[in-house]
Amino acid sequence: MNTRTIPSLSKSLLPLALATLLAGTTAAKTNGEPDESADDEARFEALESKVDILTEEILRLQGGDLSGPLGHSHSGLGRAASRVFGSSGGLSLGGYGEGLYQNFRSGSATDETDFLRAILYVGYKFDANWVFNSEIEIEHADSIFIEFAALDYLYEEALNFRAGTLLIPMGFLNEQHEPTSFYPVRRTDIETFILPSTWRENGIGVYGETDTIAYRAYVVNGFDGQDFRPMDGLRAGRQKASQAKANDLAGVVRLDFTGLDWITVGGSYYIGHSAQDVDGINGKVSIMEAHAEVNLGGFRGRALWANADVDDVVALRTAGLGAAPAIGDVIGRNLQGGYLEGSFDVFSLTERDDQLTPFLRYESYDLQRDMPSGFTATGMFDVRVTTVGLAYQPNANLILKADFQNYDSLDHSRANQFNLGMGYIF
Repeated sequence: MNTRTIPSLSKSLLPLALATLLAGTTAAKTNGEPDESADDEARFEALESKVDILTEEILRLQGGDLSGPLGHSHSGLGRAASRVFGSSGGLSLGGYGEGLYQNFRSGSATDETDFLRAILYVGYKFDANWVFNSEIEIEHADSIFIEFAALDYLYEEALNFRAGTLLIPMGFLNEQHEPTSFYPVRRTDIETFILPSTWRENGIGVYGETDTIAYRAYVVNGFDGQDFRPMDGLRAGRQKASQAKANDLAGVVRLDFTGLDWITVGGSYYIGHSAQDVDGINGKVSIMEAHAEVNLGGFRGRALWANADVDDVVALRTAGLGAAPAIGDVIGRNLQGGYLEGSFDVFSLTERDDQLTPFLRYESYDLQRDMPSGFTATGMFDVRVTTVGLAYQPNANLILKADFQNYDSLDHSRANQFNLGMGYIF
């Protein structure tokens, strides 16, 4: 059945059912049944019960029990990912998707189109306390991943519990990576290589919020540091919750001040070992980040700084390669970077409901900021990126984007590029 016909069916079926039920009641009276008030009350109670059942069935056909409201973020998750928490109960579905076109203006890279992600959120609200939520991702149109899958126990607003495959609560984009949550076509490099989105690991933790503070604190399996390499930063060390080695665990905590509507200020800290039981190595990794977001009228400003320190980087890479690494194949003992981003919705000056938002983002980072003894930085991982572009949103759940990125780096494979993107959430 075409789902577009269901709302009209609901308008026509209910009056028809009422007429049929009332006709049955009238027929019963004309066939000589006693017209007593007690019998009338019983008949009308039965009629009301049948109408309620019919109404529930029509709502089920309309999908009314499959989607809660697409409202605000819950526990740091994106708007669509938070859908199940606003549902009345039972199954909840949502999702998002994004595609892009990249036109490389320098270097030898080949221009490409890519449907980056098609996501289905599947959640189930068992009762007022127990909620399951998950994100199933088809990436690059051919690979399927679990981005998160968690069971929550909702105790009270200030204290809730979560276990499963968890998104690490660091930065802006790792938890809220839906395409409508950021204006540029591509995610920031800093939140790809230093805060390696999308970063998920298996673990357990707590979260909550008060009138002024929101927090999350998890214990998860650590990185597999044998895979750290400078072209990917910390990204290659993610275990992605798949048969993850758990000899070394890690802890992460995030705190945000949310007491004012127009500004959010916060930070997070991660610490754990990454050797995963390789003899004689601990591979301690510590990451800290600070962030702030300002929303005033049509203006949004973001700032983020991230710093990571990694011990035993040469020993980790030697264990991963099975041989001594070359100078250009060792990650820095220190990785650091930050970015500033500003945007303004010009249609906020009018009565229009759609949004037209020019934006500018500048980021600077170095993945070999401090090298171990005997190794020198190649300079190829000291990068500055300027991104300027325009985003159009016909409504809050759809976005079209265009931008140009200028890369300043000794690594000429990081080409200047023009990007087009589209995204949706539901």
